[in-house]
Amino acid sequence: MKKRDDKKLILLLLIVFASLMHTALASPGFEVGSVLLKSSLTEGESVTKSFAIASGEGGEFSLDIGALSRVKLSEESFTLQKGESKTIDVTFDSEKIKPGIYIGSIAITEKKEVEYLPLIYEVESKDVFFDANLDIPPAYTEVQQGSKVIAQIKIFDLTSGGETAEKSLSPVSIDVEYTVAGLFGNVLSSESEKIVVNKQAQITKTINFPEDIEEGTYVISAVVKYKESVGVSSQTFAIVKKEENAGSSSLFNFSDYGVLIGILIAGGVIILGIILLFVYIIHERSKFVLELRRYNTEELKHVKEILGEQEKMLRNREHPKIRYIKKDINKKVEKLRKVHQKRIEEFKDLDKKGNIKEMKEKLEEWKRKGYNTLPLEYKIKELSTEEMESIMKKWKKKYKF
Repeated sequence: MKKRDDKKLILLLLIVFASLMHTALASPGFEVGSVLLKSSLTEGESVTKSFAIASGEGGEFSLDIGALSRVKLSEESFTLQKGESKTIDVTFDSEKIKPGIYIGSIAITEKKEVEYLPLIYEVESKDVFFDANLDIPPAYTEVQQGSKVIAQIKIFDLTSGGETAEKSLSPVSIDVEYTVAGLFGNVLSSESEKIVVNKQAQITKTINFPEDIEEGTYVISAVVKYKESVGVSSQTFAIVKKEENAGSSSLFNFSDYGVLIGILIAGGVIILGIILLFVYIIHERSKFVLELRRYNTEELKHVKEILGEQEKMLRNREHPKIRYIKKDINKKVEKLRKVHQKRIEEFKDLDKKGNIKEMKEKLEEWKRKGYNTLPLEYKIKELSTEEMESIMKKWKKKYKF
């Protein structure tokens, strides 16, 4: 989807920087080319992601996906020579699982050294009427043991994008589930509540953690449910060791760690610059992706209405091929779903390139073409031109086109 988090890229950049610092200080025997594999899918889809493993000294490697279901690795063991690298494909199949958020990690082992690559897969239902955007403010993307994390969740009614109240489901009561989990699938906390959404709603959640919680990366997620509609959103955060009070016996000695402190300061300046440069861009991308999902939902609703009116007209005149009409309708609806999926994939490619201008132009182009092509592309062949014109006249009058 897919999926809408304004600070996601910034958090990933922070994780990349921390990973680079760890690499420089620890000098591991191998390097993993990704810090996180995250994918958003629609129910029934499958997707393949890749990551690279590079070895400085060479060795025998083994990979373990753990208990995460419907995930396959292209290879689970292999040997690398000195200076060699290998690309591993990770395929996630949502065909036989329910919509939701699935969390795990790949354990990459070489001799006694183990690195973990986090995996997050978000699976939404085919039709999404309410979606979520979960955001953790920068001050809480890394917290100490015994501290708290604050998450802000915005919930949107994707059916409320039109000009008339008839197109919106709001106000309506929906179910929201919140979960905090580790990268091994262990759930730290889980709760749910019902809220009333009138076009959109905003919730702030505060999660407190004990002082003995393990250090590491965790995931907080929100799952929004309304009848068969399931929308999801998630974000990672880190819990670090609680700092002890500094004194004369402090571990940090400025003469010994001057270079490290300089690197950290320089890295902080770079990250601040990246935040200022990209926060607006990320916001614009999310806005256009959300607008596309609203338009797709609205277009699907209109096409189903038009097809339903055609079926009704043919049934009233007892058309001899009426039993085949339903199959034709289902094919046309599925055809539109594929068009919507192609649009989303095209938006994802533009999003990766940061091409906001083209995203805006594409969205306007699809809207212009949309309603003008409905009579041509979604007319049942057994219906006459005059009958179709009659249906379209009522439809345009209803929605004031």
